[in-house]
Amino acid sequence: MEEADLLKKFQFTRILSQDSRAKCVYLLGRIPNQDQPEMEDAILYFEKHHFYDTELPILASSRITELIDTESNDIYHWTKTNLVKDSTRPDVNIRIIYPATQAHIDKYSTRPFLNIRETSADYLQITKPYIEEQFVKRVQWVYNILEGKAEAERVLLREDQDPDTGFILLPDMKWDMKTMNALYLVVLVHRRDLKSIRDLNASHLPLLRNIADKVGQFVDKTYGVKGHSLRMFFHYQPSYYHLHVHVVHTAYTSAPGIIAGQAHLLDQVIDNIAIIDNNYYQRATLPFVLADNHELCKRYKEAKGY
Repeated sequence: MEEADLLKKFQFTRILSQDSRAKCVYLLGRIPNQDQPEMEDAILYFEKHHFYDTELPILASSRITELIDTESNDIYHWTKTNLVKDSTRPDVNIRIIYPATQAHIDKYSTRPFLNIRETSADYLQITKPYIEEQFVKRVQWVYNILEGKAEAERVLLREDQDPDTGFILLPDMKWDMKTMNALYLVVLVHRRDLKSIRDLNASHLPLLRNIADKVGQFVDKTYGVKGHSLRMFFHYQPSYYHLHVHVVHTAYTSAPGIIAGQAHLLDQVIDNIAIIDNNYYQRATLPFVLADNHELCKRYKEAKGY
């Protein structure tokens, strides 16, 4: 079913979550299955677009319509307006998850969050079994990209095919490919035995350094963004268990997952392994934050009494 058909047939159920700072919302609904009479869950994500760099010089003079609720105090003035629409520049990003699983619904629902301290023993006894259960059914889409079966036209860097140190680079769906301050790329490694930073040790330093060097060079050459203006980081826990690196402009301060308790900078991961302990991530206690309805969080609550 084409995206336009999915949107037309979407029947709203409820709001899962919304973020006033990031100007985005997740909606839960139902869409008829084209092969069967049943309705299936679907999630729509709407995000208001960043201003385009090219429109900023004329924003005040050419894009403003009637001013509403104008007020002032000394040198400060504030008002509201509706901008003139430019049909050549989309102002809303949309993502669709269909059919959506309960795991997707839980992930994007507003829930209380818990800070969990995962020791190395906790990882082996609680987290690793969870990962092994989730692994196969949650990463096939990654393999499709790595094998060139899906999203091939979106891949930005594929030249490094080394099975141990190679990777591909593609834009995250959240980036419009134009607004440099919102640059967001994702690195997918070719190795399939690495699921998260917990699997990394000294033998993987060539891979990590290769990513740091080549991605930095590519972004500088292609987009003119220097390495000191990039954050490269892992998530722990990640949203899918195939090792990947997030590459985000430092100006994108509202980027998802850059907060403490989730993001681990690539440079810091390299130093922890190279300088502190070759097996740092097999031995360290790693705190992370999860929604209390996340399946892994439920397992920790049951095992540890959170």
